[in-house]
Amino acid sequence: MTDQGRRGLGVFAGVLLAMGLLPGVTVGDGGDVYLSALLALIAFGILTKVILIAPTSEKPAAPLQVLAFLALGGLLQDVLIWLLVGQLAKQLDTGLHLEGYGTVIAAAAVVRASIWAGLFLLPGRKLREPVTD
Repeated sequence: MTDQGRRGLGVFAGVLLAMGLLPGVTVGDGGDVYLSALLALIAFGILTKVILIAPTSEKPAAPLQVLAFLALGGLLQDVLIWLLVGQLAKQLDTGLHLEGYGTVIAAAAVVRASIWAGLFLLPGRKLREPVTD
């Protein structure tokens, strides 16, 4: 699986986990659950491909400060995407509601953790060994 595939799987799992597990992320008031999930997945899918804040598939050999910077940058990116999704959901009346900034930060942390888990735990592409005749 490529880096983009593992990152996409992490985004998919993270968004659905955040919507299902966090009590502050609610879908109600006649809103369509599937439309809300689709809106969030499309926004995260597009914006995480356009703005790439994550290490490569290599196991982390970078200093801890670089990894911490990437983690905070990715968390900030996901917070901003959740705020955008919340505003779009309000305008499109899908019924998705985010209760407060604490919920937004928690949802962003869930998504970012699942992206990193997808990058580092899922099997990646193996390098081919040279053919010796």
